[in-house]
Amino acid sequence: MRDRVEILGVQIDNVDMDQAITWIYNFIRRDGYHQVVTVNAEFIVEAQKNLLFKKIINQASLAIPDGIGPVWASRFYGKKLKERVSGVDLVWMLARLAEEENYTIYLLGGGPGVARSAARKLRVVRPKIRIAGFSMGVKPHEHRPKDCPICHISEAKIVEGISKIKPDILLVAYGAPQQDEFIAKYKDKLKAKVAIGVGGTLDYMAGLKKRAPLWMQKAGLEWFYRLLREPLRLPRTLRATILFSWLVLISKFGRK
Repeated sequence: MRDRVEILGVQIDNVDMDQAITWIYNFIRRDGYHQVVTVNAEFIVEAQKNLLFKKIINQASLAIPDGIGPVWASRFYGKKLKERVSGVDLVWMLARLAEEENYTIYLLGGGPGVARSAARKLRVVRPKIRIAGFSMGVKPHEHRPKDCPICHISEAKIVEGISKIKPDILLVAYGAPQQDEFIAKYKDKLKAKVAIGVGGTLDYMAGLKKRAPLWMQKAGLEWFYRLLREPLRLPRTLRATILFSWLVLISKFGRK
């Protein structure tokens, strides 16, 4: 029976990193298609107005607490999530699993060249890993440079290509909610065993972005480090953080 914590109507699985890896390992060994979502505070805020996104999260095979916000909120509610399961760390752990078990991985998303660079880095760290393929894909409503021919491949072609390869693990880096909606939309066509929305993880893997020092990660301050390095994210992050905190308080104590 699944142990889940509900935060503002969003169901999150109460798993630690080892349990998340075990779940995904078992998904790959079974028949069928399994969607994994990496839930943070911004996901939960978005889910309040995007009911399709909320449904996707709640119906996912596994929803991990990828963010300190949900962990703090769970403690406030009195049912604690075990720990934050970082999406970046999860992907590196899955890379080790894939190398050991001879599973295939497909990388989809990121800007031009990002998936390719991430695949190269994976092969350096995990020389025996089987990269089934990579593509920058097609993120809905994004601006596509005219001088980038590969940027104009259709979504249907992307899906068709992945379905022919049938990867064990599909990593989709479109950002939320686009990546998660894409994974859910094509659940009958992608032919992957496990599909995971990984946000900016490919940028970190490719070395385009630097993660916070380990002490900041452990202290739950990775979001602050990211703000220091990417100040343009400040309005978006503050808006989501303040709104998330307010909604949690209201749901706990109610309106007076």
